Amino acid sequence: MDGILFSMNLPIEPSCSSTTEAPARPTAPLSSEWSTRDFANDIITILDHAGIDRVHVYGHSMGGKIAQWLAAEHTDRVIALAIGGTSVGDGTGLPVPPLE
Repeated sequence: MDGILFSMNLPIEPSCSSTTEAPARPTAPLSSEWSTRDFANDIITILDHAGIDRVHVYGHSMGGKIAQWLAAEHTDRVIALAIGGTSVGDGTGLPVPPLE
């Protein structure tokens, strides 16, 4: 399968079923050993399992950092990349290029 749009817009808060319900909180902290690079590799695993060869990727905020790793390390799988509200080079993402 080719040409699927895969959006990586990760919510800051879990969604609620109603406006009066408080957002659910994780019961355990996330491992500090996980990285946005790991999440990009997880996406490749999901795409492989779904039989999707190549994708158009949009990532916002943390999803943008994940999208950058996905495009940088799996160029053969990414048709197009669009990112918003994100940055590079915070120590867990791509290095910041030197200013000239």
